[in-house]
Amino acid sequence: MDLSGIEERRVSDGTIFENSKLSIQTTLTLMWHYVHHMSEKQCAEYTNISDKNNTSVVKWYKFCRQVCTDWFWDPLNTPKLGGFGKIVEMDESFFPGNPKFNRGRRLGEGTWQDDEKWLFGMTERGSLDAIAVQVPSNRSRLSLMPHVNAHCLSGTIFCSDGWKAYHKLAEHLELDDVLHYSVNHSENFVDPETGAHTQTIEGFWRHCKSYLPSFGLKPKYLKTYIGGFLWHRYCKQRDLDMFLHLLQCISEKRPLITFSLPTAQTQPTPYVYVHSAKTSDAATSEIRAKQLNCQEIIEVSDNSNNDFLCTNVFMLFIHIVLYASK
Repeated sequence: MDLSGIEERRVSDGTIFENSKLSIQTTLTLMWHYVHHMSEKQCAEYTNISDKNNTSVVKWYKFCRQVCTDWFWDPLNTPKLGGFGKIVEMDESFFPGNPKFNRGRRLGEGTWQDDEKWLFGMTERGSLDAIAVQVPSNRSRLSLMPHVNAHCLSGTIFCSDGWKAYHKLAEHLELDDVLHYSVNHSENFVDPETGAHTQTIEGFWRHCKSYLPSFGLKPKYLKTYIGGFLWHRYCKQRDLDMFLHLLQCISEKRPLITFSLPTAQTQPTPYVYVHSAKTSDAATSEIRAKQLNCQEIIEVSDNSNNDFLCTNVFMLFIHIVLYASK
């Protein structure tokens, strides 16, 4: 086969490493640091990446967050919360607020749009599984209830604060057999009669905001930071090896690009079925010929002698030559 003119390819071609300036080993090390909550600065120091290549750390961290977000929000992977006898707490939180430890600029760069400032979250009590999505600033029932229907199961016991969108919650859900208990935070953190509280979801927001960068969070990147945070909780709840699971997520969401080698242009070989009236009837031979994709059927009679057989072999050769010349 003539292989002249075929483009040479590297082992990284068609993979996520194709256009990277870093070695595959260094890139995998960056991913390992990401899943173990190392900051981008720490990662650059531990991997001895110079300031010139520091943008590579930022790029690969951004890539990992996007893959985790895409994988988590795949309907096949997003966990369902609640169920009969299980408690799900729900709440909303304002995110362009003060940064953690009063350092940095949580507002970041750029302008926060109306549907980027607030997040609606739900977490199952006794589990790390949680949901957090950006919602319009009015946080109306119309914008919150679809998320409850999509991510919770029938029979769930809901706990929330006294926000008006949760009033008569069970009547506005498509779920069956749900209960709802609210707590008035202006009076108590725990309802003295029902014991309802939202301390679990409040703790969730605290951990979520501490996960965000201290300086200059751009609004357009908030979704991937939240997705990465939810992905980490998903893995921890199931005791998964986060590094191996990240590689699995990459293989699902960023599949390899396959290349096909050129093949020789050859003329297909014609198939001729020789039918003997002594061993099979014509109908059976025709069926068998179609199964073998035969182009011609040659019949050999019962009283054929060697000369006749030689003639048929010669005719078989003629058929092959004629087919090849078409």
